[in-house]
Amino acid sequence: MFTFVRLVECGAEDFRYGLAINRIRGYYKHLAGDQADLFLLSGHDDGRGVFANASVPPDGRSQYFTFGSVVAVIDSVVGGSAVAIALGAFTGASLGVAAGAGGVLAILSVVALLRLAERLLDARTGGVEALFPSPSTDGTPGPG
Repeated sequence: MFTFVRLVECGAEDFRYGLAINRIRGYYKHLAGDQADLFLLSGHDDGRGVFANASVPPDGRSQYFTFGSVVAVIDSVVGGSAVAIALGAFTGASLGVAAGAGGVLAILSVVALLRLAERLLDARTGGVEALFPSPSTDGTPGPG
């Protein structure tokens, strides 16, 4: 559990560092004027800009493909297995009942941990107003 929370926090830190780096790059691109095309990466200091610089599609992003999610699944499977073993050993539950209960617990645990990750990320990555926002799909500057 501690590893999972720390991995989510590290992801939030990485995102904020990406915002900060893009902000600095956006300022330098502004100063560079007609030479701004020498900068290969975007200077957009919002989520779309951070993901674009990392070559990650910004649309439909979720916590499903992160190291934190891997640890959440491992933690949940280990916890569900422990419950299944305990049910079989201490209550004499059949293998099917014990495995089913462990599986249900594992699934509920993954869902709960992914929801926790979303809350942690929202709390740690929000509140930064973009100074150099990404253009919207119609070409106008988007909201931060």
